[in-house]
Amino acid sequence: MHHFAVLWVMWTVVAVGLVGHAVVSTTRDRRILRSVVDLALEGRNAEALDHPLPSRRTRPLVRLVQAGCAVRTGRYAVALALLRPYGSHVRGTGPGDPDVVRGSALVALGRYPEAASLIGDQPTMPALRRLRAAAATEVGDDALAEELLAAPDAGELDEAGRLRLLADLRLRRGRLGEARDLAERARALYARVQHPGVDVDEAWCSVLLSKVALAEDRTQEALALAEQGLSGLRRRPDNAPGLAEAHGVAAEVAAAVGRPAAAQDHLRQAHAQAVRCASPALDAELARAAAQVSLRLGHPAEARRWLLDAARRHDDLGARPAAESLRRQLASLDA
Repeated sequence: MHHFAVLWVMWTVVAVGLVGHAVVSTTRDRRILRSVVDLALEGRNAEALDHPLPSRRTRPLVRLVQAGCAVRTGRYAVALALLRPYGSHVRGTGPGDPDVVRGSALVALGRYPEAASLIGDQPTMPALRRLRAAAATEVGDDALAEELLAAPDAGELDEAGRLRLLADLRLRRGRLGEARDLAERARALYARVQHPGVDVDEAWCSVLLSKVALAEDRTQEALALAEQGLSGLRRRPDNAPGLAEAHGVAAEVAAAVGRPAAAQDHLRQAHAQAVRCASPALDAELARAAAQVSLRLGHPAEARRWLLDAARRHDDLGARPAAESLRRQLASLDA
């Protein structure tokens, strides 16, 4: 998981943090704030983004909710623009904190040093700890990621998110049995929580488990898990980043089970979703997925082009572990 839609459910709890702390001067402002929050809770992100704004006094709160909606749908540049004039004037204590929204956008864009500078190395808020761990994982600072994810979180949603990120770290470092156990535990926790948006995080655990099964060469199981995950993610059709990466995973699985047409179709769908996000990190991940598809389908020249492209993209982001893994595949291909 490359953290493009970091914890979808994070934004569905924004109402408590924002409305509870809101100081609004008019009935109209209260009505607008409540309307935008309700749209966010219902997953109607486009409507929330297009909603008329309240007076200047309440506008920072509404802009913050809208920025969360933008992150959820992969419109990361829009999220940062929404926060720019207003974010410093609003402080929260949870998912409604502008640093969580801004940090999510920066991590998803692959701007890991900026995210690290914003959050610091010892954040106390669980959402910020996960974001900082995600950035550390991408650049290969495993010691910091492990430290940030070591202690269990009290809330079930926070704990599920911690387990999910830890599973991803284990998968990337080849500790497949641990990754599978952690992802299954995270999925079970998500399944127990009754909360708007948690279905996306639960579905993503199936995609993560599909990646583990594929790495263990359990291809039919990987196929079933990828299809299960995609089915869940499609319930939120504006989740462009999650759908893009999930289609990339499904493309690799389809190639592994000998379905070249399905693999190419999944890649096309992945790129169609990624265009909406304009994320260099997502583009790098899909280049990596295309390389794996070409390798599995027995197209070495095409695979070499994609491996070179994916390695360059990851290098540009400072994502050293992924770049080094791709260069090892190149060396094996050229041997």
